Amino acid sequence: MNLSKIGSIEAIALIVVVMLNHIILNMPQTLIDLCGNSIPINIIFVSILAFIFLYFVIKLFKAFPNSDILDISEFLGGNIFKTIVGILFIMYFSIICGTQIRNFCEILKIVYFPKFPIYTLILIFLAIALIANKFGSHTIIKSNLIIVAIAMLNLLIAFFCASPIFTLEKIYPIFGFGAKETFFSRYD
Repeated sequence: MNLSKIGSIEAIALIVVVMLNHIILNMPQTLIDLCGNSIPINIIFVSILAFIFLYFVIKLFKAFPNSDILDISEFLGGNIFKTIVGILFIMYFSIICGTQIRNFCEILKIVYFPKFPIYTLILIFLAIALIANKFGSHTIIKSNLIIVAIAMLNLLIAFFCASPIFTLEKIYPIFGFGAKETFFSRYD
């Protein structure tokens, strides 16, 4: 496998695409159902927890330079722990990828292709992913820069078009369904 270093802009673009996908396609309805109008406070709370977790991960990787999570797992628990962590990562990413592709294809089917079989859409996206993977990560990363620019432009246009209907009063009461639901509820 040809692994090449990517620049800061490409890395930021990849992170933005992942975050936009999660925020736009998955988060709003879940957050509204759980938190009501305390969504901004919940987002701040979760962001603080994510930054704390990220701080510990960065400290861990500074202690193990030029190592990945499997190398660190091998150092901490030997080959058995490395195998367990590897299997858990494969299972996690397989489930997440399968779920995301299915959800995305279902949205496409409902909006654009109502008479098209869902399994055909999934196979088309898997074929596109295989072809893109065949060309290499550098091609995916460069084309991602174009997608991020278009997505950000679309989001800005949508935000400015919807800005007249934003009212600050709709954020009250601040804690929505209560502090327990805002800070300690599970996201299923």
